[in-house]
Amino acid sequence: MREAAVDKLNIFIVMFFMSLIMSVQAPIFTPYAAMLGASGVLIGIMLSAAQVANLTGNLIAGPLVDRFGKRIFITLPLFVSGALFIGHGLASNSATLLILRIMNGFSLAFLIPAALALLSGYAANSQQQGKNMAVNGILGTVASIIAPLIGGKLGVLIG
Repeated sequence: MREAAVDKLNIFIVMFFMSLIMSVQAPIFTPYAAMLGASGVLIGIMLSAAQVANLTGNLIAGPLVDRFGKRIFITLPLFVSGALFIGHGLASNSATLLILRIMNGFSLAFLIPAALALLSGYAANSQQQGKNMAVNGILGTVASIIAPLIGGKLGVLIG
């Protein structure tokens, strides 16, 4: 039982930091994309295309998570996303950045359903299940609130 509580806490921490990272990049991404030659319209397309890829991936991820297990779909997207974020820094033009952004959105689509299914599995009843989802929602909201501030400060400090 104690191990399950630690696992659940680890999932909460991972989900919080993923929400934080995805939101921290927003104030940094736009000037970076503009520096690579992207117009305002293309930046909007980049942001939107990543979300469409994420939604599409969510539809694909559900049945795969049920079939192959949750842990692989938590671990693998984290590593793929990390590599793609490194690729963002190595991009030389806006077209490459668009492709990396779409791939990153798609790869992270597998993380959320798997993590939520894993959190749901740690609940003994529907009340605990609701509590787990509520805590995850609160952590995601807090991350979304503080992340743009952190991202803006990092953008100013680092450039």
